[in-house]
Amino acid sequence: MKLHVDHMPGTGSVACGLFLPVGAVTEHADQQGLSHFLEHLIFKGSKKRSAKDIAIEIDGTGGDLNAYTSVELTSFYGKVLHDDLELVMDILFDIAYNPILENDAIELERGVVLSEIAEFMDAPDEIASVRAFQAAWGDDPLARSVLGSVDVIKTVTSEKIKKYHKAHYVPEETVISVCGNTTFDEMALKCQKFGIKVEPLDGTSKIVEIAPEFKPRKMAMERDSEQVYFTYCWPGPKISSQEIAECLVLMTILCGSISSRLFQRLREQEGLVYNIATLSSFSKSTGLLGIYGAVPKENFTKSRDILLFELDQFRKDGVSHDELERAKRMIKGSTKLSMESNTARMDRNGKLALLLSEVPGIDQVIGRVMDLKLGYINEYINNTVPEDFAVSLVGKGMEGLEGFECE
Repeated sequence: MKLHVDHMPGTGSVACGLFLPVGAVTEHADQQGLSHFLEHLIFKGSKKRSAKDIAIEIDGTGGDLNAYTSVELTSFYGKVLHDDLELVMDILFDIAYNPILENDAIELERGVVLSEIAEFMDAPDEIASVRAFQAAWGDDPLARSVLGSVDVIKTVTSEKIKKYHKAHYVPEETVISVCGNTTFDEMALKCQKFGIKVEPLDGTSKIVEIAPEFKPRKMAMERDSEQVYFTYCWPGPKISSQEIAECLVLMTILCGSISSRLFQRLREQEGLVYNIATLSSFSKSTGLLGIYGAVPKENFTKSRDILLFELDQFRKDGVSHDELERAKRMIKGSTKLSMESNTARMDRNGKLALLLSEVPGIDQVIGRVMDLKLGYINEYINNTVPEDFAVSLVGKGMEGLEGFECE
């Protein structure tokens, strides 16, 4: 098991997480949603703890315990005082590797997850976002929703779930990420008490992904909603690329704040939208950048034309010196402020450690951002922002939209 420790002296708490290479990309067609479903079931009890025992033990520390599933990974994590670190480690190891996965719990949680999928289907903004990935990457696993298929969740058996758990919850493939007032040596000794042997990151990740081919498809979904939810996206760098620094600057200036170009134009000057923001997704093999928001149906055509015009001008003309320097300061400030949270640092480190088996220092990333020159960033924008985009629209009046695949 790989271990990464981010020493954060002067803190009384420790954030500790397990990161496993199991998500939508590891699922076959008849397994879609099992990673997320299994994440739910892990909390229903182990061989030595019931679900109530887990809750009582965590509540007794004053800390918290949580989890999430993404396309590429599943994470279980907790934040507690340093004195309770061994307890949260014990709970994490126990529930992750020794869950009971009983039929009663499966039937109970099956309804919960189906309800979550139904809630997603009632959220046109979330549908538009997921379908943007499908517009860009088609049927590739990277474009899947982690919630999965209703049919799979409805019919999956205990035996199939146990088999999936055994195949993917492998200690040797897990990364432990810790951030707080502790050290690698201290954590290694604590892991040893639980029979877990750890080693440092070595830069050799076993995770392999084949980058999907980007295609600028146009997809629309008819929904009886008050607004049209839109996402425009284009290719971005993979998570190991240094060009993430350039993308941070590009997206910050374009639509990453209330002073950004698109926010100022579409909301402050034109009054067409309430919210418009950026999409940035960096995975092991590729990335996706984009703009998303919502607009009343009667303003859709005008806002679309302005959005495409501004993207075209952005590509052709680039940015000003003042815009670049303001974006640099914003990225530096927001990044450093976010890294004051040991949970945020633990999570960032864990993702990078799992996918790359290395964790570039945050100052290294900020340093690259601060070194970017105006001529270079404008050339980068010209070469990166395309003339054509993958587009996802969800809303009323989408049927028959020219050039769009509609359902």
